[in-house]
Amino acid sequence: MSEQESITTAPYENRFVAFIDILGFGQLVEQADNDPELRRTIAAALLKGPSVLSRRNLY
Repeated sequence: MSEQESITTAPYENRFVAFIDILGFGQLVEQADNDPELRRTIAAALLKGPSVLSRRNLY
């Protein structure tokens, strides 16, 4: 099978993609460079959603 044939016959799956645009997120990431607890909070927020950030009063 050629590369072109494998591309056109590849199975497709429905997926959900989200892009997060949080005002000040870059600054939080920079602060997290020296704050392990903030790193954990950011990771949890990305995995669990915005409710984690609001509980920490980060936005």
